[in-house]
Amino acid sequence: MYYSVNLTYNGKSVLLCKPSTYMNRSGEVIESLLHNQNISLDRFLVVCDDISLPTGAIRLRRKGSSGGQKGLESIITTVGSDCFTRLRCGIGPVPKGRMLSDYVLEKFERNEKSIVQGMVHRASDAIVSLIGNGIETTINLYNPSTN
Repeated sequence: MYYSVNLTYNGKSVLLCKPSTYMNRSGEVIESLLHNQNISLDRFLVVCDDISLPTGAIRLRRKGSSGGQKGLESIITTVGSDCFTRLRCGIGPVPKGRMLSDYVLEKFERNEKSIVQGMVHRASDAIVSLIGNGIETTINLYNPSTN
């Protein structure tokens, strides 16, 4: 149902998981981890794409709605809560005339690759910060200012 690896980072135990299910069945994976690994929901970080964010943007949230993202929707429905941290990685907007279902499965265009690589580096740095510094510090460092 998922691939996983246990590691230690700065003295903290970390379990990295990649679902082997379809994205819209991600809730089954989280539910399995909750029960089989004895991990509480507030200890999860879900990393996902987000068409409502511009390509290259990242946004970290402590909890919230699915925003239409099918994987998040599956998790919220299956576990009955939206109280888990999520890191959304922007891939939007969907170009006019393109079907959402096709767009999210396509490879990035050549001119987007450096933007996406930068996003992956920032997302990786944010995850490392989250492990080491906690959510509040990481949100302040990596989320765009709302002022």
